[in-house]
Amino acid sequence: MRIRALIVVAVLLSIAVSTSCIAGSLEEANKLLAAGNFAEAKTAFTALATSQPQNGEAWFGLASALTKLREDPGAIEAYRKAIELKAHVNQANVALARAYARSGNRKDALDAIRSIQPPAPAALAALRQSPEFAEWLNDPEFKSATAPLQPCSGPEFRQFDFWVGDWDVVSANGTPLGKNTITIVHSGCVLQEQWTNAGGGTGSSVNFYDPRSKKWHQFWVDGSATSWVSYDSQGNPATARGGFHDGIMELTSDPATQPLIHATWKLLPDGRVRQAFDQSNDSGKTWTNSFEGFYVRRQQKQ
Repeated sequence: MRIRALIVVAVLLSIAVSTSCIAGSLEEANKLLAAGNFAEAKTAFTALATSQPQNGEAWFGLASALTKLREDPGAIEAYRKAIELKAHVNQANVALARAYARSGNRKDALDAIRSIQPPAPAALAALRQSPEFAEWLNDPEFKSATAPLQPCSGPEFRQFDFWVGDWDVVSANGTPLGKNTITIVHSGCVLQEQWTNAGGGTGSSVNFYDPRSKKWHQFWVDGSATSWVSYDSQGNPATARGGFHDGIMELTSDPATQPLIHATWKLLPDGRVRQAFDQSNDSGKTWTNSFEGFYVRRQQKQ
């Protein structure tokens, strides 16, 4: 029994020492790569990848060394192996796309770009700055392949885009209520509102989709005592959240803030947008309409 226990301990110690040596070898290989000793790094990573074929870090390091040595055919195979082993997948696909482009293989270069896991703004920046794609920047296929890498590029982030534009806002009978400008900022992640009412009062909001909560959020601050929710003083913020369904953006203010506001935006068939606020002073038991405005694009006015 004692002998068996000693054997088990010996095996475990052997595994630990072997693992330590492998880790040390990988560290040394990476040091060679960082120091610019690419030929030596290639040798070190080749030994690691040969002895540990499931070591994705070793394959990625080997691919990087081969790229520096301008050995693209070998680098391509090593990058493909690293991707298969889930090692630095996005970085590997960017490098793979560049290698294919250098080799004149347009189709596989585009396929590698499409394999990058979005959103990936760092990968997108690397592709746009790569000399291999300098002449591709306005190419429709390249634009299509890289579009998903842009942050906030999913369809959920575009649900409120119908509100984007320069607008005159009027009542149902055509009385001017104000002007509003909605722009997309921060790489498509935020809709920014700049409002001026007919009396000269101003306000701004930021609107964004949170993929974690799967809800839209609005944060509003006004520069006048009259805003979309009544306040006793200027500059107070309002927050609201909700979502898009059945063609309507619907946001409700924080229940802790009174009065409670329920806001809706809807794109109408004629291109206008209807915005309405309903207000409750009894925590949502009863509601009264406090605002209704119709947005008309300024360029559409005759």
